[in-house]
Formats: sequence, structure tokens, C-alpha cells
Amino acid sequence: MREPPPHGPSAPQLLAATVFGMAAIVALPLSATAGAWLVPLLVFATPIVLVLAGRMRAQPALVAAGGALAVALLAIALLTRSGIEVGVIANLAPLVLLVGPVVAVIAVGLPLRERDLIAAAGFLLSGTIAVIAGFSAAGTPGAAALVVGVGLVGCAIVAVRLRSRHVAGG
Repeated sequence: MREPPPHGPSAPQLLAATVFGMAAIVALPLSATAGAWLVPLLVFATPIVLVLAGRMRAQPALVAAGGALAVALLAIALLTRSGIEVGVIANLAPLVLLVGPVVAVIAVGLPLRERDLIAAAGFLLSGTIAVIAGFSAAGTPGAAALVVGVGLVGCAIVAVRLRSRHVAGG
């Protein structure tokens, strides 16, 4: 087993990021299932991932962005619950749900890869399967295209990586 990088994130930091990263990933497909009642809570997973990623990378701007996003989402939720119309700003929550999986894959997948390739692969694989299974179980139109699309993207990534390693002589 590879040794963790000397200045990399700790195992507890990575585990917390993994839990919230997976929550950010599954929030979107859950929004189309009977588990949709969880989505108002899970939308906060993405800002938490940003805060954790900022802490792991010692990037205060990322911590501040995650905190500001969490406060904005909380304000929207509280105002909406109070019956106050927030207008177009209400679109922030669905936008966070849409970008949450991408944020999680980058913010959690990369540090996991630096620490342990198999852990990173497990995170990415289970997240992908959760998204596909969630949309398929919900009978969401386009779920079959999603399955095929993810498979094709995976094959394309492997082909590019193999070609670039071959060209580089690796």
C-alpha cells in the first residue's frame, strides 16, 4: 500500500469529505425518487464538500465560498418556508443539485486518488452506480441514455489515457 503524501489530507478529513461527497452525488437522483424528501437536507452537502476541500487544500477562498453557499441556501429555505418569494434566486438550490456530483468528484475524487487509488475508484464507481440506479429506478426519461453515456465516457477516458501513456512511453 502506498504511503499517504506527507502534506496531504488526513484520513478523517478524507472520510468526512467522502461521506458528504457521496451525499452531494446521490441528492440529484434522489430528487426523482420516493427519497425526494431528503433532498432539502442533502443540498447542503455540496457547500460542506467545498468547505472540507478548502480545509484539506488550505484554501481559505474555497472555505469561504462553501460557507457563503451554505448561508445562501439556508436563507432561501427559510424565506421560502416563511412564504416570502425569493424570485430567481430560488434557482440556486436546483443548480447546486445539478453541479453537486461534479463538485464532489473533483473535490473528493482527486485527494482520494492521491492517497489511495483503490479508495478513489470505489468512491467514483459507487457514485456513478448510485446516480444511474437512482434515475433508472425512478423511471426517469433518458435513464437508458445516461447509462450508455456514462459507459461511453468511461471508455473514452480509458482510450485517451492508454493512448497518452503509449505516446509518452509509460
